[in-house]
Amino acid sequence: MNGRSTLRVHTGSPNAGTDLYIATEGKPFPVKLTRPVGPTAGTASFSDFDAPVTVTEPPADQVVDLAAVGKPATT
Repeated sequence: MNGRSTLRVHTGSPNAGTDLYIATEGKPFPVKLTRPVGPTAGTASFSDFDAPVTVTEPPADQVVDLAAVGKPATT
């Protein structure tokens, strides 16, 4: 994958299922995830491991308290 040696881990039937490719050189990070068939078919590629991530908290009016989801509203 992208010039790196990988190990393929397959789950599911031989003609369907999911494949996870893991780097076998350097740190064993997941490099690619594929699901070739079905309603959730697609590919995800992973990169930039150990890169810093900046997270900005959203405004209060865009935050949902998951503990309150599904509970009756109080009036």
